[in-house]
Formats: sequence, structure tokens, C-alpha cells
Amino acid sequence: MNQRDSRRLRGANFLWDRPSAILEVGLEPHEDGERLVRAWRAELARVLPLVGWEHEASTARVFPGGAMLALAAPMDALLAATEVNEWAFASALDVLRGAPARDPNEVAPALRAKIDAERNPRLPALRAAAIEHRVPFYWDDKLASVGHGRWSHSYALDALPDAAEVPWSELRAIPTAIVTGTNGKTTTVRLLGAIGAAWGKHTGLSSTDWVRVDDEILDRGDYSGPVGARLLLRDARTELAILETARGGIMRRGMALESVDVAAITNVANDHLGEFGNATLELLADAKFVVTRIAERVVLNADCELLHAPARAVKAPITWFARSESNPLVAAHLAAGGTACVVRDGALTLLEPDAARRSTRAHALGRVGRISITMHGTARHNVENCLAAAAIAFHLGAPPEAIARGLESFESTPDSNPGRLNVFELGTTGGASATSGAGSTGVRCIVDFAHNAHGFEALFEMARALAPKRWAVLVGQAGDRDDASIVELARMTWAARPDLTVLKEMKKYLRGRAEGEVLGMIEGEMRRAGAPDSALVRAPSEIEAVRTALAWSKPGDLLLLLCHAERERTIELLQRMRADGWKAGQPVPEAAAAEPAH
Repeated sequence: MNQRDSRRLRGANFLWDRPSAILEVGLEPHEDGERLVRAWRAELARVLPLVGWEHEASTARVFPGGAMLALAAPMDALLAATEVNEWAFASALDVLRGAPARDPNEVAPALRAKIDAERNPRLPALRAAAIEHRVPFYWDDKLASVGHGRWSHSYALDALPDAAEVPWSELRAIPTAIVTGTNGKTTTVRLLGAIGAAWGKHTGLSSTDWVRVDDEILDRGDYSGPVGARLLLRDARTELAILETARGGIMRRGMALESVDVAAITNVANDHLGEFGNATLELLADAKFVVTRIAERVVLNADCELLHAPARAVKAPITWFARSESNPLVAAHLAAGGTACVVRDGALTLLEPDAARRSTRAHALGRVGRISITMHGTARHNVENCLAAAAIAFHLGAPPEAIARGLESFESTPDSNPGRLNVFELGTTGGASATSGAGSTGVRCIVDFAHNAHGFEALFEMARALAPKRWAVLVGQAGDRDDASIVELARMTWAARPDLTVLKEMKKYLRGRAEGEVLGMIEGEMRRAGAPDSALVRAPSEIEAVRTALAWSKPGDLLLLLCHAERERTIELLQRMRADGWKAGQPVPEAAAAEPAH
């Protein structure tokens, strides 16, 4: 048994809704997690009364390879609570190893001193007053904030005002949405950014690549968590906030906010399974459904069956979206007076009950054929992303005309949406645009970040729908994925029958495996499934895999360049080749030199 992580959960989280100190423990196969939790709770019961927390509760989860226990605590004593929890675990470990239990009386004075030093009574008082005035409240290690955007005030934690001194009449919320899911959340957020611009709102976006207000990037990096949310909502320019919320942020810190207008889940699929105790897809879905507990309206993907069961526990009204109005869940939901967003006669259409007429009212939110990111409907995953964005925007109050304009104006370029269906036409002589569904007269290259089975399946379906003369795909996988996931990826790839699979080595992502080990597993499984020598080739790096595919290509071919380790070099190479008028059959130029590792 070893301590892996001890941290604070400030808001609603995957275990419950209470601010907590959580400690995660690694277990060997022979170690009993349930026995550990019983001993751990027994030690908490001994120490909590001595620090004045006899009424604080705990909750625990045992999972393959580990266990975790969260101790509820006052919001202004969470750091001290981590030490209380750590002491209880250490004492429980002594007991389980046959040693005497530690004496809580010896540690209690030091723990009480830390609790007293951290105490800040004005913090919970400010939160209580914000709730009373129906004003948003959020906080971190330095600031507590009330209100959003220019209707907000932020105060240093060591200089908080008395609640009566806060100008509550000047404070209010702005339209705010949270987007999570295994795939599609970043694209959905950026589609909403385009809708916000068409609506005339100063729109703030937080994502895995940056945090941005309108066209100004405030900072680059992964801001798909609480830090990005708070940064946006404290910016005086923000009138509309769209917050990408990844699994990691939910699991590490809980929710940054206590209320949002809309929460959306794009889908749940097998990715990062096993992390943070999410040993099953059902537990992973439960973790993502945390966002629904703080939402006034929930938007869910009816085409993702893993969302159906947990949706039954959602208290907020649900808008389901689906590519077809005939989806059984959508049909039943509409019949029961619910709201849905579907594709009807080639248009994104939101259907809501019209009580006065005892019928359904339809709102047209843009035609699929005019939204370039859908590639005339062949990119069904982006049709789903557009449906999600349209439904979210509608419930945030955006006019249907603005939703349609925003979606139709969005181009998934390396600047606007890097690594997500970035299309390059090389050597095209006319007749096909970069995002049309028509066949290409040159070589159509699609750079995408797809890295799990769900993402691969969507792109393979699109490749078949585009009906190229031939198509190739780059395949590799990070070394920290389990063997079953790697084998599944190999089987799925050959089942799609690409004409060429370029197996790419990604030394940056070996993550404990030997060089060539992952590629050997993928190649071996594809050969067992029937792939001939002519359909497989290895490349020593991702950028060389790209060059290999380009050298193989002929006019009319499609190249799915699934890039993770060297995406920027790939995009630079393709942009240069396009500008130089490169055509299939010509020598493939060298890529720019890689930047030195830092």
C-alpha cells in the first residue's frame, strides 16, 4: 500500500458534492482495499473529535489497483484536512501491518493549529451571501470572486470584505456553458465561439490548447479545468462563457462553479480507463456526469448508449441530440414532451414542445451541407458536434439565425481548430474544395488528433463515405495504453480495410515500453487478421510516417494523418507543399527540423 496523491476537491466531484480532502492509495493484487478503508475510517473516528470535526463525513471507493477516501471539511480548512486524512491513513497502515495504532492525542494540537491558521470565516460567509443574492461564487488559493465578467468583483483571500460591504446590485451571472466528453468537446467549444461571435457577444473560451476572449489568447496551455474557467469568468470583457471541462480537471479538483446555464456531454468512450479509479466505462460516465449536477439544462448525445442509463438520474431538463429524428430515445423523449436537436431534411433542427398548440415547435439552426466541418455530412462526428453546439447555444439564448451563421462560418483550420479535421488538398486541379464531400483530383490529406477507438471509428466511417480511389492511415499508440486497447485499435484499423497502414513510432510516448513494442503488437494483430505485406509499412517517427504516406499517394487518394507527437511539423510541411503546388509523384520535401526538447 502506497500513498499516490493527496489533494483538495473544492466543489462537486466524482464522489459527492462536498468540499473534501481526498487521498488516493495504490494497492498490490494481494492487498485488501475494503479492509484498508475500514481501518482508515476507524482512525478518522479517533482523530476527528479531537480537532472539532466529529460531525464530518467521509466517502470511499475501492477499485482494481487502488482505493481512495474523501474527507468532508470546511471550505476554509481543506489544506489542514489533507493532513488529517494523511495521518488517519498512516495510522491505519500501521494497524494493518501489526504495529500499534498511533496516538491521535499526540498529533491533535498540531492539526488544530493548522486548522486555526487556515481558517478564514469571511470566505464561507461570502459564499452564503452570494447564494442568498443569487450571484455566482467561485474561489481558488488567492482570490474569491462573485459575479461574472464586468459584473463581477474579485477579492484577495487575505482581504475579504464583510458580506454586507459587497455591492450585490452590481453583480450578476453571464450565460455560461460547460462541455465535457471523451471526444468532440474542444471542437464543440470552438463552434460555440463562432456562434457567440455571430451573436455579437464577447465570447470567452477555455480549452485544451488555450484560454481566449474573442480573438485574444490570454494564455496557451491546457485550460480545460477550473483554472481556465475562473480566468475567463474574471475577465471584464467576457459576456458569454464556454468552458471545456476535461475528465482530469473534474477528477483532480472537482467543479470550479456551483451553477451553469447548460452542461453538455458529447459522448463517453474507452479512453484513459483506469485513471483516478475509473475502472469501467460506467464509472467514467459517472465522472463526466458530475457536470450535470450544477446545470439548469443538460444536453446529451442520444447516439451514445453509455449516456442513456446515467441520464435517468439527472434532475435538470434534458435536451437530447441525435443525427436522426428516428433515434428511439429521441422519439420517446419528444413524445413525452421533451426537447431534442436532430437533423431533419438536411437541417439542424431543435424541436421543443409548444404547450399552447399542443404540438412541437421546430427551429432551423443551419443546414448540414453549408457547414464545412461536416464535409457534407460525411464527418458524422462533426455533425454530432454541430448538433451539440446548436442545442447549447439555443438554450443560452442565441437566436436561431446567429446559430446558423456561426456554424456556417466556422472553418476547422490549423489556426482555429488545430489537429481536428484539418484538410489539405495537394495538387488539386479544381472541382473539390478542401471540405467538400466530392472526390479530390489531387491528394486529400486530413490531419487529426484521433487517438482512441471511438475517434478512429468516426474517421474510418468518414473515409468510406468520401469514397476515395485509395486511402491510407497513420497508426500508433502511447505506451501507457493497456494491451487490450492496443489490440482493439489494430483490429479496428484492419476491419476498415485501408489500402495502406503506416505504423508510426512515437518515442515521445513510449511511456515505459520498449521501442518497437507497441508497433509490434499492432502489426502482429493486423497480420493475424489478414493484412498483407503490401498494406503495412513501418516508419521510425511520426513525421517520416507522413512523408511515407505522401510518397505512396496518387491523385484521388485520401491520407488520414493521425498526428500526436509531431503535429506542428506535419502542418508546416503540408502548408509548404500546398503553397509550392506539389503533386503526387513528385519527391516529398524534407520536413522542417524539429525544435530542440526543453
